[in-house]
Amino acid sequence: MENRYQMQSFNEEVAPFLQIITNDVYLESIWLSVMSMLEEIAALYILSNITDKTPTDSLREILTHIKDEQRHAAVLLSLRPVTTYPDLSYYKIEEQLKKIGQEFIMSFFNSTQLRNAKHRYAAYIHGAQTIERFPFRIYSLYLSMTKLSKVKDELPAVIADEIEHIALGKKMYAQLSPDERMPLAELYKLEETVCLMMLKRMSIALKNHLQIATTTVESLPAKVSLESKKFEIAFNHALYIAEGFFSKERAEYLQVAITLSRLEYKRDSDYKKLEKTLVFFVTQYVQECVKNGVSFELILLRFNKHYNEMIYNTDTMALHYAYHCLLDKHPVVSKSEANMKVEEEIWHQFNTKILQEAENENGLSLSWA
Repeated sequence: MENRYQMQSFNEEVAPFLQIITNDVYLESIWLSVMSMLEEIAALYILSNITDKTPTDSLREILTHIKDEQRHAAVLLSLRPVTTYPDLSYYKIEEQLKKIGQEFIMSFFNSTQLRNAKHRYAAYIHGAQTIERFPFRIYSLYLSMTKLSKVKDELPAVIADEIEHIALGKKMYAQLSPDERMPLAELYKLEETVCLMMLKRMSIALKNHLQIATTTVESLPAKVSLESKKFEIAFNHALYIAEGFFSKERAEYLQVAITLSRLEYKRDSDYKKLEKTLVFFVTQYVQECVKNGVSFELILLRFNKHYNEMIYNTDTMALHYAYHCLLDKHPVVSKSEANMKVEEEIWHQFNTKILQEAENENGLSLSWA
């Protein structure tokens, strides 16, 4: 099984993407619009972390930071060479890239690492000095590749601000008490991984739109997941339950990744029914495997195949990171091929149940089923 979760260096992954972007004024306008949106969302997240725990002497600097992000958003929008596109395809590209960007921000700021901060002020400090490294790196690379004179003139000032924001975060971090500080190495690694994942997913999505490349998935659960966000979240919840039979650590990655998405569907009766059904199906698959002598390794290998197939194909960025951790930190190797055909037959039965569910009046609606 090819390990799709592995990524190349920042420049190797991102430069080809920016090369495509900077060769088309419409795509570059989309790119600037997406980056503007990320700056605006960042400002909102910073604002949400201001509480009564925020020291008065730091409040002024944080408010300045917020204003900087809002100003950056406005500047980036003003740098767009065009504001309307010649056909619908560009609007679809912009919509999807913005969706990926929103998912990225949500996955980073709601990560376990930042949620473990003592309070929101501490979360701001840890988050600010890590996530600010992203615009510095991406803007610097973009600046070296753009042909737009207006961008070359005005983007350096934005980059200078980002350097100041990193310095501000470091200063405030030093002022935290020892019990409020979290190790930064893990946060730096998280920032580097999820930012690169976002850009890689954007690159794949863009190439698919432009028909430069085509990515496909083979398994039924993967196909349905890409057609239905409800199914994707419900299926990953079912996998979280099943993973818990074998490893709480493996299960936790999925639990964290889908927490916010499940909240979106908490009042959706159809979603609740779907989730309950998929938990039953996946649990039944595990029970049938165990009853027929299928090893735990083969079952987990089946789950890992799904994660490996879905990573970089879904726009749900929190799941990208969960899949990356599962594949990177918990690789599975089957020691024996015994009962492999038995497992395949049980998996086939599971797939049949999904199709049957799709045919129910209140079940899934699949364009290809």
